[in-house]
Amino acid sequence: MKNQKVILLILTMCLGLFSCSNGKSEKLPQEFIKSIELKNLGENTPKLNVHKINDGLYKVSVNVVLKEDLVQQGWATTIVPGFKGTFHWAPHLTPTDEHIISDHVFRAPALILTSGSKSITIIPDMDERNQSQNRWYMD
Repeated sequence: MKNQKVILLILTMCLGLFSCSNGKSEKLPQEFIKSIELKNLGENTPKLNVHKINDGLYKVSVNVVLKEDLVQQGWATTIVPGFKGTFHWAPHLTPTDEHIISDHVFRAPALILTSGSKSITIIPDMDERNQSQNRWYMD
């Protein structure tokens, strides 16, 4: 569509002793992203860092500086769109709501939501994923 506005989010999760943010965070366009909800990881509060690469491309880093080792079954970041989509797509379709898109199928992963004039694509930062000891998944 010629007049469609598109936003691409590259999502990075940084867990460990040091933050991977540059300290400066920008705002995401509210017309595309209403909110990004972060839950604590144990007693550790995550911080969101947004870096605008250009008008339609943002790198979003979720940083958690861990003070000690932590045992946890899972952890999620929820992205709430700023518009109601009319079409969505995800790789490796899952048959029920209890299934996820695990990192072993992250060859060219993406979550895509579109409406008539807007589109959001969310992709994990595979460079960060490949350096992580933790499993990643999208749902």
